Amino acid sequence: MVSIYYTFGEYDGFVLFEAPDETTAAAFALAAVSPGHLKAIKTTTALTVEDAMEAMRKAGGASFRGPGGG
Repeated sequence: MVSIYYTFGEYDGFVLFEAPDETTAAAFALAAVSPGHLKAIKTTTALTVEDAMEAMRKAGGASFRGPGGG
């Protein structure tokens, strides 16, 4: 865990943590929810600048045809 914040609004808190992969992050979230102390959680993956740049490089050579695009 990197940090924890108490918030106002839809959720009462915000926890920032690092995990080596999405599976580990999911396990952390499941372990936090399973005792029943939390009403709801929302997870968001954050990318480092380096990871975002790599994703942009990968997307640069890809193309997408939407439905009905032939």
